[in-house]
Amino acid sequence: MFCQLLRPVLAETCGQVAIEDYRVTGSKETRIINILEPVMAQHRLCFDTKAIKDKETQYQITRLHSGRGSLAKDDRVDVLAATVSYWEDSLGLNVDKAIQKNRALEQNEIIKGWLSDKQRGYGLLSSKVSGALRLQNNTPPSPSNKWNRTHGRSW
Repeated sequence: MFCQLLRPVLAETCGQVAIEDYRVTGSKETRIINILEPVMAQHRLCFDTKAIKDKETQYQITRLHSGRGSLAKDDRVDVLAATVSYWEDSLGLNVDKAIQKNRALEQNEIIKGWLSDKQRGYGLLSSKVSGALRLQNNTPPSPSNKWNRTHGRSW
């Protein structure tokens, strides 16, 4: 009923906009805890620094328990639970598979970097790389190599 009453007012001020219903059932405290607890236990809930530093937000999150009327004001934590519930499908991503995929991509990038001549020439073993490779990578030869080339001697 509220959505039907709100629709003409929004159409008059904002134009045609979509309105979605959001219905909740059961005890508010239990519902909020059941939605937020798995996400928070897995350390998957991220906050903006400004929002989490707010004392009222901290109070509502830390004082919530399943007892009826645990908070006099629970507006922020209730909206947080509604948001997490809305994005629940996106949070259903298998974290272990995502981590493995990212590690494999990072390893492939490292291998590609080490396989390039430039990376090998300037890498950890650059002091042990032959002078021909250094010249190929536009690095100046060391004075001892220059003397050896002009006098035809090698040590």
